[in-house]
Amino acid sequence: MVMPEASGWRMKSRFVVLAKCPGSTGILREERVVFLAVIRPESPCNKRSGDFDTCINPEVDNHSPENTGVGGIRTNEWKKYLAELLGTFVLVLIGTGSAVVAGEHIGFLGIALAFGLTVLVMVYAIGHISGCHINPAITIAMLVNGKIGSKDAVIYIIVQCIGAIIASLLLLTIMTGHPGFVLPTTGLGQNGYGVGSPGNYSLVSGFIAEVVLTFVFLLVIFGATSKYAPAGFAGIPIGLSLTALLLMAIPITGGSFNPARSIGPALVVGGTALAQLWLFIIAPIIGAVIAAFVWKYLLEDTPAPA
Repeated sequence: MVMPEASGWRMKSRFVVLAKCPGSTGILREERVVFLAVIRPESPCNKRSGDFDTCINPEVDNHSPENTGVGGIRTNEWKKYLAELLGTFVLVLIGTGSAVVAGEHIGFLGIALAFGLTVLVMVYAIGHISGCHINPAITIAMLVNGKIGSKDAVIYIIVQCIGAIIASLLLLTIMTGHPGFVLPTTGLGQNGYGVGSPGNYSLVSGFIAEVVLTFVFLLVIFGATSKYAPAGFAGIPIGLSLTALLLMAIPITGGSFNPARSIGPALVVGGTALAQLWLFIIAPIIGAVIAAFVWKYLLEDTPAPA
């Protein structure tokens, strides 16, 4: 039985022979293996689901005039920008909210799990739409590695920060309903060093921790989304690694690894949090960029030994 090339799909050969195994009935020629190899057409968007790249939502035709939206931005582009805004909003609201609302009950472990589990589920919720960066440091690392364009990177970072600020404003609104809440003392889960550190760690300690732990986090992301990693499981190692890293980082700085996560609370709280914000913008970006270069030039495209 010979099948011609299917419309809209490309076969490894012009015709594919289907055959039954010896002993079976039918008119097909006897062979031991039945093999049909059909793959999607070559396309820049034909990539593994879960990768952090700009080929998002390939079901939408980017070149169709009817998909052009406001300001010349295509419909699917608006979707991924909105996904990044919502994803960052959820991360900051749940993560910092767990610290402010329930921190004294769940402790550092509970807060770390809140952040890690939120990232894990958001990878599966919006990863197929935007790549689920929800972190400017990740977006910059992907830009360095050529996995996202500069236009998308800039807009991603802007909407991530907007989502974080909205989350912090909403958390403030919720907390004002508690009689014991005082913004300058209770805070909104902001990051800090020295007097702003949960464990009173110094600026140097905080800077080193944020650079190194962000570096590790990005290596996990690159590895989990590489073509040699099992497809469909990226969210699990990414979420669990964030949880593990936060268990160390929370006593030092409150745990950032994410400039947007720090920008939201700092802008709303002000004071010391705002004055110390620079560290939580610069340090995670440095760690992320180092990880991008290490992955690109030392580790990428390196399969595991047989």
